[in-house]
Formats: sequence, C-alpha cells, structure tokens
Amino acid sequence: MIPRTRPTESTKSASSPTTSDVLLDILGRLFTVGDVRTAPRTSIPSRRWRHLPWPEIPQVSLDVGSFFVDSDEWCLVEGRHRFWRQHHATVGFTDALARFLAAPPSKRSIQRLSLAFILMRRDYVRRIGDLVGDASDTGRVKNVELEILTEMSCSSGDDAPLMVTYSERFRDFLKDCPGAFRSLTKLTLESLWFKDQDALRNLVRGCNALEFLSLMFCGLFRPRSPDLDDIVIRPAVLTIDAPQSRLKALVCDQSYIERIELVQAPALVEFQHRWFFDDHPPISFGCVPLLRSLSLTHHPHRQDDDGDIDVMKWKLSELLARDGNQIQTLRFDFENDEISDHICRGEWRKRRGENTNLTWQPPSPGFMQHNLKKLSFRRAFNVYKDMRFARLIMELAVNPETLTFGVKTLECKDCVAAEPNFPDPARSRLRLPGNSEHVDAVVKKLKDGISTSALINYNPT
Repeated sequence: MIPRTRPTESTKSASSPTTSDVLLDILGRLFTVGDVRTAPRTSIPSRRWRHLPWPEIPQVSLDVGSFFVDSDEWCLVEGRHRFWRQHHATVGFTDALARFLAAPPSKRSIQRLSLAFILMRRDYVRRIGDLVGDASDTGRVKNVELEILTEMSCSSGDDAPLMVTYSERFRDFLKDCPGAFRSLTKLTLESLWFKDQDALRNLVRGCNALEFLSLMFCGLFRPRSPDLDDIVIRPAVLTIDAPQSRLKALVCDQSYIERIELVQAPALVEFQHRWFFDDHPPISFGCVPLLRSLSLTHHPHRQDDDGDIDVMKWKLSELLARDGNQIQTLRFDFENDEISDHICRGEWRKRRGENTNLTWQPPSPGFMQHNLKKLSFRRAFNVYKDMRFARLIMELAVNPETLTFGVKTLECKDCVAAEPNFPDPARSRLRLPGNSEHVDAVVKKLKDGISTSALINYNPT
C-alpha cells in the first residue's frame, strides 16, 4: 500500500491544477456554450466561486433565449404576456452580464464576448451597451460580437412599419452607446428595415474593427416619391464604400435590397447573397482585391398569373467576366424550382423550371479566368441546365480543381418514395434508377473537347 502524503506547494503547481483553475475551467465551459443560467446558480452559493476572477474566462457567450422560462417559442407568444416574458428575460440577461463584467480586474482579459439580445426599450438596450462599452474601454474585453434580434420570426411588406421601428431603436442604440461598437468584430442584424439609405454604409465605415456583417430579413428602401400614387415599397441599393474597413465577410440573406455595390471593401474575402430581383445583377464590384469566395442564391420574388417565375433578365457574364476574375470559389444555388410542388401529390409541373436558364454572353477575346479553383451549382430540378454554363466557365478557367453539381433534397418522405414512379422530375434531378451510367455519360459529354484536370462531382443530397 502506497502511503498518502500531503502535497507540497511545488508538487501542487507541477502535477495538478489548483481548485480555482478547475472552477474557472467549469465556468469557462458553461459561458462558452451559453449556459449562463447554470453558471450563476452554481457560482453564487459558493464563497470560493464568488471570489474567482471571472474575467480570466477567455470566451463568453450570452443569449437572451437562455433566460426564457419553460418555452423555446418565445418569439411566438402574443400580446402583453409576450412583453413581460421578454422583459424578464432581458432583465435576467442584463443582470448576468453585469455580474460577470463587474468582477475585479484581472491580468487576463476576455478575448471574445458574444451577446444575443432583443431590441426592447431604449433604457434596457442602453444598459447593455453601457456595460459592454465600459468593459471595452477598460480593456477587459478585446472583441465583441453582437446578434441583435427582434420579436419577429419572419417578415413581409405588411410588417414594414414595425421593422422600421426596430431600425430606429438600433439607430438610438448606436447613438447612445458608441463604446459598445468600438471593439465590435461581428454583427448580425435581423428584421430591421432602414429608411436611411446610408445607414448601413455609415455603420461599416464607423465600426473600425468590424470583420463580419450579416443581414437577415433586413431591408433598405427608397422614400416614397410624392409623384407616385401608390404604396409600393421600393428597395434601395446597399453601397459599401469604406476604404479603411476591415470587413472580411458580408452575408445578405433574404433581405429586401435592390442590389449591392461593393465600391471599396479592401479586406473583403467572402460574400454570400440570397437575392430576389431578376432585372439586373445582384452585385457589382469596385475595389475588392482580396475577394476569393462568392456564393449566390437566387430566390424568385414574383410570379405571373400562370404561376411561372420571372425570367432572369441579366447575364452572369456581366458579373463574372468583368468584375470577378480574382474569385477562387464560386457557388450558385437556384431556388426557382418549387420544392413545395410535391411529386407525391402530382403537383410537379415541368414548366415550373423551364425558364430558369443561365445565360452567358461570350467575353472579350482572350479573356481567361486565372484564379477560379472551385465551382459548384445546386438546385432541386433541371440540374442539367447548369452544365452548358459550367462548360463555358471551365473553358475560361486556367486551373480549375473541382466542379460540383448538388441536388437539393425534396424534404418529403412521400416524394422521395414516389420519385422513381415519375420519370420526368426524376430525370431532371439526375436520379433515375440505374442512373450512374447516365451521369457518367453526362460528365463525359461535359468534358468533351476540354483539356482540364478538374474533378467533377455529383452530390445527390
């Protein structure tokens, strides 16, 4: 039997972490995954935990959703009850943030503070901003990430007045708490509609540390003209003109924006855009020397009386041949083909996808795409439609590495089971029984006459 000995100070430091280190590790794990309700309940009763240097936890994630009680569907609760639930959750969220940031100064600082909260009353949001701003100014927090939410789960034109109200609350937050944005590196906005066409451009210009910006269900629209006797909300152009910006990634998802003009975004590396309008290219490039990854998802905005989706009236060559020569990874995702037209109910109509062609105008003689390495397409039906365009791109690309065709899932078990009995939609998805030989023939035809070492993948998801 080996006798137990009392560890000396030297053996403590050399062989095992201290109790405080263990407790800090537990707290750090809780805060990193956003389990802030467990962390305060665990730490408050213990005197030792109460005196721990909480700022030594390097990454903290606080989500207001963790403070709602007995319901995950907090945004769908109606009326006054919803307000009080949001009120109590926001108070709990803010108190936890204050308790954490009020800990004594430490030699180590929080490297990343990630917060998700609701745009409620001005005084509520101001308290959050003041806490974050003070922590940033004193060096306790190095990088701030904000996800600013509203109570809306989706939006439409009828919700415009409410979403404008949220954008005004955000404007007040920006005005009241500039310190909260001083160390801001990541910002996610949801369901905010801006009447000021320069609001987002000024935001990017003013946040010098901002590296990631995501706009989801947001809008930017022109003031109504007094000469027009209608109530149509007309989208405006989002201009990014920030020569000193550090912005590396821009995501624009299902936002009501006419198009995006990247006039000056010198640090931008990745751009993702899901757009609605068919009349013109969704993006134009100016000074974007580091842009390497471009992901475009087309979601049709209008349908005519017969149910057909509008034809895309611009040519991809207008975008790629003129402005996109530095891009290395190019992704296209087309949502024109309605997956909601269930095969299992006999509602699939071939003409639904017949007008979703990509059009290509040959570029000037001698043009070559020197940097493109990865090209991918993804759609539900009529996968073969992308092959002609893919061939043209491959002919222009000097060193392509991979070409991928992805087929979206039908998201319906009955449709998946019925698909073999409907040859037309199955053929358009390259999913006929014994289809491997057909796919091999298509790939061979695609590469015929082209000298390329690119690997061609077919991913039937």
